[in-house]
Amino acid sequence: FNAQTVLTADGYICVTEGEIDCITTVAKTGHPAVGIPGANNWKPFYTRILDDFDTVIVLADGDGPGLEFGKKISRELGNVNIISMPEGEDVNSMMVKRGSDWIDERINECISIG
Repeated sequence: FNAQTVLTADGYICVTEGEIDCITTVAKTGHPAVGIPGANNWKPFYTRILDDFDTVIVLADGDGPGLEFGKKISRELGNVNIISMPEGEDVNSMMVKRGSDWIDERINECISIG
């Protein structure tokens, strides 16, 4: 979801699990993001698309599949930072609970160390 972002993002990109989390990330923080429709839908060719970025930031859901999603991407790419949401949460729910600054601060930390 939001695949055209890979053509315009510069230096880094966020990867979310799901379209709603992608929409929320872009709309509320302005950070470039793409959404994979579910933790089990990662395709091997996505690696080639994301490999050119200096930093890939995975916004992983706070559950088993979400954490495995982040680890899988990290194993396939050498330029990954994983931001795990708290247990039982995702980007959208954390945005509601803590606001856009909570997500924005964590993404900015990854960019500065990336």
